[in-house]
Amino acid sequence: MVCALLREHGVPYLATDCDPQVVMEGRHDGEEIFFGDASHPEFLLACGFDEAAGLIVTINAHEAIDHIVSLAHSLRADVPVVARARDADHARHLYEMGVSSAVPETVEASLQLSEAALIGVGVEREAAMASIRRERSQYHQQLLSLCKPVLAEGK
Repeated sequence: MVCALLREHGVPYLATDCDPQVVMEGRHDGEEIFFGDASHPEFLLACGFDEAAGLIVTINAHEAIDHIVSLAHSLRADVPVVARARDADHARHLYEMGVSSAVPETVEASLQLSEAALIGVGVEREAAMASIRRERSQYHQQLLSLCKPVLAEGK
């Protein structure tokens, strides 16, 4: 889905996966996807990370996400990183690590369920969507307010 939306908006991207089946299916569907493990600096650099505009981490393994975020910042502290988070605690942890944005699955699932329920019981679609956007924004601000400030290395 992330690749499809990037493509729709004309944003160039390169996708990676460590599952050969996913890579084969993606290539069959015309995706520019490469097999490899993004937790290795050599692989990230071979994929052009040194010139990338950003990094999106969509895997679902908590420890692997943390490792890739840490690695990305060690290679390029300036690159924006958007990462999937398991829950609010993990999102808070990722913000403390310095990600630009963390998306907690549990929160997003609840927001999507709420939107579907509101529309399903007859609330006007635009009103329901406005409520969801407001809740998402408030939740995001609350989450950030609970984070410890990120200390710049060497300062």
